[in-house]
Amino acid sequence: MTLSNTLVQPMSGMRLGSRVAMYVLVVGWSAGALAAQKAPLKAESTDNDVSSGITTQVQRETEHGPPSEEEQGHISVLGAQVLRQISRARDAIDADDRTAAEEAVGKAQQALKIVRQMLPKSLLTTTVMNPQGDLLYEDTEEVQAGYVTVFRSSTAFDIVRPLIASKKTSAQVEGDEFEGGGLVEANVVVDLGFVERRLGAAKRALSKDIRAADDSLAAAQNRGTTLMLVTIESPLAEAREAMQFAHKAATREEYQAAEANLRIALGYLSLYREAAPDASKEEVDALNKEIDLTAQQIATTTPENHQAATGSVKRILDKVSSWWHSSNQNKSATDSSSFKSSPRSKGKQ
Repeated sequence: MTLSNTLVQPMSGMRLGSRVAMYVLVVGWSAGALAAQKAPLKAESTDNDVSSGITTQVQRETEHGPPSEEEQGHISVLGAQVLRQISRARDAIDADDRTAAEEAVGKAQQALKIVRQMLPKSLLTTTVMNPQGDLLYEDTEEVQAGYVTVFRSSTAFDIVRPLIASKKTSAQVEGDEFEGGGLVEANVVVDLGFVERRLGAAKRALSKDIRAADDSLAAAQNRGTTLMLVTIESPLAEAREAMQFAHKAATREEYQAAEANLRIALGYLSLYREAAPDASKEEVDALNKEIDLTAQQIATTTPENHQAATGSVKRILDKVSSWWHSSNQNKSATDSSSFKSSPRSKGKQ
């Protein structure tokens, strides 16, 4: 079974950790991208006196530090859309639908532009003065973080497999981890500048050479992104966590996030069913039907039936949690039994 969904957490109160989960796509920062704390415009300077008496100074003025957790959630939505729209544009080109391709490219550019607007910027001013204090050189440049990480726990649609397919076509992906039809879990590091340039080239080419436009979009997928494989926990643990986020979103009346997480839990429970004992499959099927029905209904929740909708999500969460606890207890008992029956362990007692 292929699982294309990952955890979606409501916008407010998100947590960051080994897995960042939020509604639509969680954006993480590449190492060293943004180190400043959230603050007003801040100036930092570095002086360097060389033996000739010439003094160089580099001053950085930063408008603010990294986005808040809520702001990261909004950026995540847009980051996922950039990758999604690139895939849609290439699908449209394959279908020889130039209009749809132009629309998708335009949406990708729009989403990326807003991401740029939300990321903090710094002004770097470099000055060089002689011993008399005369200005010999000065340059001011605006700089901004160029990379963001789109976490697997950020989107209800699959943004990874189209990238893998594109990278394979370009012979840029090797390794057993990308082979077969199994579960693929990966974070995606996006080079904003490169993707931005390739989108611009694709837009210009669409009216003249649709295949050249596709080449530009393929380059955005191949060279503008880097995949980082992620090791997941058991499907049951993943389903339980998705349900926790679904319940949290429902209580906050964030019903779109709740619905997305319900469907993510449904996907992981379907995966869990494949390895479950035959006697348990019917019970899993029944719960999956309940999740599907709840996901359909929760999108239209009103203040009048808010409590009932939240209660339905809580009942499902409790059921999945009970399965998860039972599974852990059984595993612990099995591990303990194996240890006690080991000849080596007996020798140490």
